[in-house]
Amino acid sequence: MAQQVKLPDMGEGVESATVVGILVEVGDEIEVDQGIVELETDKAVAEVPSPKAGTVKEIHVEQDQEVKKGDLLLTLEGDGGDEEEEAPEEEGEKKEEEEEEEEPSAAEKPEKEKKRKKQEPEEQEKPREGEAEEDKEAEKEEPREEKKETPEPSGRPGDGKTALGDIPAAPHVRGLARDLGVDLRQVSGSGEGGWITEQDVKDAARETGAGGQDGQADQWGKVRREKMSKIRRTIAGKMAESHEQVARVTNFADADITRLEAFRAEHKEDFAADGIKLTLLPFVVRAVVDAMKSHPAVNASLDMDAGEIVYKEYVSISIAVDSERGLLAPVLRNVDCMSIAEVALGVQKLAEKVREGDFGVEDLRGGTFTITNLGSIGGRYATPIVNVPESAILLTGRSEQRPVVRDGEVAIRTILPLSLSYDHRLIDGAAAARFLNDVIAFLEDPARLLTR
Repeated sequence: MAQQVKLPDMGEGVESATVVGILVEVGDEIEVDQGIVELETDKAVAEVPSPKAGTVKEIHVEQDQEVKKGDLLLTLEGDGGDEEEEAPEEEGEKKEEEEEEEEPSAAEKPEKEKKRKKQEPEEQEKPREGEAEEDKEAEKEEPREEKKETPEPSGRPGDGKTALGDIPAAPHVRGLARDLGVDLRQVSGSGEGGWITEQDVKDAARETGAGGQDGQADQWGKVRREKMSKIRRTIAGKMAESHEQVARVTNFADADITRLEAFRAEHKEDFAADGIKLTLLPFVVRAVVDAMKSHPAVNASLDMDAGEIVYKEYVSISIAVDSERGLLAPVLRNVDCMSIAEVALGVQKLAEKVREGDFGVEDLRGGTFTITNLGSIGGRYATPIVNVPESAILLTGRSEQRPVVRDGEVAIRTILPLSLSYDHRLIDGAAAARFLNDVIAFLEDPARLLTR
């Protein structure tokens, strides 16, 4: 029986997606919940599982095709074949004919006789149709046997699954290959079982000079064109939206985190014993959340259409994560209810999910304030873009030891540079300065952060 597999609802606010991988081929036998296509939507790449089992009869989508909810992805064929779908209709027709035969009029009788004579030979030929079906099944069996002779890649390490389609690569590796213009069919996997790793893709990009369309030129010289991924288009759109809507202002300041760094160094091993990497970021998150209590506008957004300020009574912090596919900001929810250890573990898990490509669109939505860290790369200050509809974003630079004058004497202190960008339509300069001062006060007195 033929079964159609259509694209399900992709989540609130997601209207379309791009097909970035087709994981099955015509003739493949697939199971329920097996991945059939990979879709890129907003800032996430995810596999679409099949709600049905059967043999792939036809694939209705192509690589890089834009699809929407309800679009036809595959046609599957079950054990009964297409003929079974028509059986109820044939029975219905038979029933109607039988009802007509019960009370035929005198004029209709000769016509009925003619119909019966015509139908009799067809009924006799039915066994031949069955034979034809057997022939079809035999034809189908042959390519399947040939397919078994082709060696397939072994399962992905640790997950007990086999590779889907011809290419043994995880979704985030496929995404990286697309961004770098690497043809995965030409890459040999160095991972366990022949799986292709991120490093394999990077090496292939360097060796082949992949990354775009070569052989093109503008009026000044040779150029290389590269199609924007959906993620990059989304980031570009969000940046343009923020630039157009937000009256951005940035305040710069420094925090003396000498005592905080001493505490972190002293207790780092204790946290590590519980599998938690204690970085500076959880303390910054906690300081921002505590400072917000006195500055609700920082945790609010503007509804210009309604002429209202929307004050959030929850605190969810977007944590910017640098990944191979761009700067993404997954959300750590209800941070105001978390301890330092819980924040540290939450941040750690978010970063792992993004770098492994194991996240969805909803993981990137619902933040009320963003924190981004430039210090891991280098640099002191910047003017970060407000992540609309949020009203503010805090950037931390690289902490370093500097000579500082205290009480008439020069001392070496550990200084953390801070850059706060905010929407001046909602937050006044004085209010932003007070909020930043409170954040600094919490960072310079770690005991206040640890009492929660």
